[in-house]
Amino acid sequence: MASRFPDMALRGRALIEQRYLIYGPVCIDRAARGGGLLNGLLRVMSAALSAHFDMGIAFIAQSNVHSYHTHIRKNNMSVIDEFEFDGRRFWTVAFRLLEFVK
Repeated sequence: MASRFPDMALRGRALIEQRYLIYGPVCIDRAARGGGLLNGLLRVMSAALSAHFDMGIAFIAQSNVHSYHTHIRKNNMSVIDEFEFDGRRFWTVAFRLLEFVK
């Protein structure tokens, strides 16, 4: 994933021109899913780190539809790349930390 960073951008701005952090994986117990826990974690992380980083990056296995839905639809992240590793397909997703700081 990281070897592809020079070719990636978020909303028209080159990834390598920004301060970024890689986060994850995130694993939330089935009983706690759907309650906004990931959003809360992202808000706390963003508030603590937004002075040092512009964006967060993670990867999601394309077989993990639940994670895709949570990151993209519920938390408004953007898919900035797709790649294959060890026979599996992944999305690289990104978000601006300041969008979670309120």
